[in-house]
Amino acid sequence: AEDREIGEEAVIGEILGIAGVEGNGQTELVESVIGMRTLVKGSVHLDGKDIRYLAANELRSVFGVVPQAILMT
Repeated sequence: AEDREIGEEAVIGEILGIAGVEGNGQTELVESVIGMRTLVKGSVHLDGKDIRYLAANELRSVFGVVPQAILMT
């Protein structure tokens, strides 16, 4: 995987979308941000705090995720 620095800031109530071509790492990024995946390199900060030191429920309380695969039954 390629190392990249991504810098983005969002204010309370703002919606931030992550999109790109298949295989570009969007799912990995989102899973890392919401605590479903452990970062091997780099860091993600929320309000200046490294998310590795926040509880999963803290992370998930501030993020909403729309999955890429929609199932209709």
